[in-house]
Amino acid sequence: MPGHLSTHCTQPRREGGVGRGRGRGGNVAALIALGVHDEVNLHNVYLTIGLNGKNRSFLLDSGCDMTLLPLKYVKRWQVTPTTKTVTAANGADIPLAGEVKVILVLGSLRIMTPALVSEFVHEGMLGHDWMRDNNCYWGFRSGQVMIQTKTFDLEGRRQPGERCCRVLAQEDMTVSSRSEMVMSGKMIIDKVQERNLGDLITCSGVLENGLYVARVVVPHQCNNVPVRILNVTERDILVKKGDVISELESVQVISPNSTVPERDSNTNDEWKEDLLRRVSGEIKGKDRKELRKILTEYEDCFSKSEFDFGRTNIATTAAACSG
Repeated sequence: MPGHLSTHCTQPRREGGVGRGRGRGGNVAALIALGVHDEVNLHNVYLTIGLNGKNRSFLLDSGCDMTLLPLKYVKRWQVTPTTKTVTAANGADIPLAGEVKVILVLGSLRIMTPALVSEFVHEGMLGHDWMRDNNCYWGFRSGQVMIQTKTFDLEGRRQPGERCCRVLAQEDMTVSSRSEMVMSGKMIIDKVQERNLGDLITCSGVLENGLYVARVVVPHQCNNVPVRILNVTERDILVKKGDVISELESVQVISPNSTVPERDSNTNDEWKEDLLRRVSGEIKGKDRKELRKILTEYEDCFSKSEFDFGRTNIATTAAACSG
């Protein structure tokens, strides 16, 4: 539209160069904060940024104190030793290859960025330090972020939800037919948590190749993570290095000496009422009262919910194993 002022232009100029996003100067922080944008997407948290001549995916992660890069994003000669540490959601130390200073190219911006490097992260994570140093304003409703004086559209990706880690096969492994084995895996971090979420467990299920994955608590380490695999088919199945074995989710493991909190009396009686409802209608009056009395007297013999299974302080037993 010729002859109009740039401040009135409805088609803002896109920034050139490597990196996606629309760049605009001027006072746009208020617009971002107000969420003035036609396409509302609360899951837009990614930027594609130029690094070492390639477009790379970066996650905006305000819960991560320091910017993290996968080792594959940088050249090894760029990496210098570091004494800094980063922990995973279960408190395990994430092994670091070192730290780097790289130039990130986003539109017309060329941003010198210090970052930590690890082979155990899946994609670049722009942490709180990077957002602070570059005076970022994040418009969650608008799906935009202002970096320095430019605004950029964020990209939507499949969200991990509560997932923060997963386990990949550490090496090629063949699982024989009709057998089970413990496979060594490598924990990959999808996002760094700002707090310790407790322990991590594998998600039980069936892989596309037909292998079953058991639910197990994984140790606090990133290498040699044991995962129990079951092959119920009549054929050998090859798992290749780098294949995803399982997602990981956080749990709170109860120690053997801990006690399960008692529920209130009304809740404790629910199991009893449920049993009585299923008793034959021929049992009435005095007989039903007698039955209720028996249930009350021997209630420690009944499971009141699915969470009672596997926990008792009455008896212990040992399983003799051989071979």
